[in-house]
Amino acid sequence: MTQIPKISLDEKWRYRFATSDEDFSNPSFDESDWEWTTFTGLTIPKVSPPDVIWLRKRFDLNPAEACIRYFLRCVDSAMPMTVYLRGQKLTESGNDSHLDLDITDYVSLDNNVLVLAIYPAKWDLDPQRAEIYLQPIFCDDLA
Repeated sequence: MTQIPKISLDEKWRYRFATSDEDFSNPSFDESDWEWTTFTGLTIPKVSPPDVIWLRKRFDLNPAEACIRYFLRCVDSAMPMTVYLRGQKLTESGNDSHLDLDITDYVSLDNNVLVLAIYPAKWDLDPQRAEIYLQPIFCDDLA
């Protein structure tokens, strides 16, 4: 099995606190006035419900010469979140410390918008250890 290097999604997230979604998961939503942050080391204080931290990240992928499946992995996070990609709600996680989600059917080569709605009042994490990335895996390796 050949390991393909992971694709870090740590840098260049936009975030804001909100009590409602205001269609933040819509890929065409303009988040240009939101603050910048990284995912690792995220130091946002716990807030009382119903406040939610919305994080948005735009990214593109390079074309591949072979069949590849993409897995979104979030490790050592232990925070409940709802995950959206390109406007599609993919999952709601509990306080699991790891998220491992096959996003191949939702991701494209360009104009990807990954949105996380994080519920910090229920969150218990070490932000220095949390990591988020895409793990490409050759289709043949999954057979």
